[in-house]
Amino acid sequence: MDVATGTGSYFRNGDVIMVDSEKMLVTGVTTDTLAVVRSWGDPVAAAHSNGATLTLVTRAMPEGATYATGHTTVTSQPYNYTQIISEAASVSKTELAMTRYGIADALDYQGAKLFADGGRAGKLAKFLQRTFYWGERVQRTSSANVNGGMGGFQTFVSTHVTNLAGAALQRSDIHKKIRDIRDAGGQCDTIITGSWGVEKITSMYDGYITMTQSATRGGSKITSVQTPHGEVELVYDWMCPAGYMYFVDTAKVGWIPMRPFERTKIAEQGDFYVSDVVGEFTFILANEKSHGLVYGFSTTS
Repeated sequence: MDVATGTGSYFRNGDVIMVDSEKMLVTGVTTDTLAVVRSWGDPVAAAHSNGATLTLVTRAMPEGATYATGHTTVTSQPYNYTQIISEAASVSKTELAMTRYGIADALDYQGAKLFADGGRAGKLAKFLQRTFYWGERVQRTSSANVNGGMGGFQTFVSTHVTNLAGAALQRSDIHKKIRDIRDAGGQCDTIITGSWGVEKITSMYDGYITMTQSATRGGSKITSVQTPHGEVELVYDWMCPAGYMYFVDTAKVGWIPMRPFERTKIAEQGDFYVSDVVGEFTFILANEKSHGLVYGFSTTS
């Protein structure tokens, strides 16, 4: 049996293959030609058209057989660049000497606006978070004075992407995206969207809510969605672009710090003090087919 050019390397002795409904046992492979035992386990061999689909079902080795190595491919390794995110706060010596209610140190106060809670809050943390949506992969070169940047979600995800081109978002769009991801072997567990996306999902699934009774509260809020392809968490992010919905495997996406945010007080500069916050990060996304995107849906209907 001849298989498509270049696919003979996928098969090994002992493979059980199926064409239409007939199963066959592979006993030898020469380039793109398979030697097979017809109707393996079936009473009668069937006729098949040229170009029929062949499915690799399983492997059935004889007792005492020598080992058989499997088909391997060259790993496709995505890459990204690091991005430096920084900003400084300056406070005059006069302001630092003044006493304000609730502010013990004006320089610390201004620095906390940039960097707080170990780098999880503040202006610079928001800059980092926005790279998920709008990050651009740009190589930094000091000689050409090019500022480097990290690519975001859409730098890596291209397979499961759907543009609704202004159409209203439907439940079927959500189910199909998760189905496509699952059929490709992915494990999407989270949907990220903005305010309109959250409202739309709440209205679409309002009649399917499982909840405990409350006599003093009206309305509904959905934090997870049960689909025919499994349950996914719903995450609202006010930074998410309008009309966008991201389908994510949270175990395979995130940021890696090369230099975590660090605050350094710089010696006095003239009549003021300076506190500088600098961090360097990159964004990673593994198993591109475990993620998806639906965008361009209407935010009015």
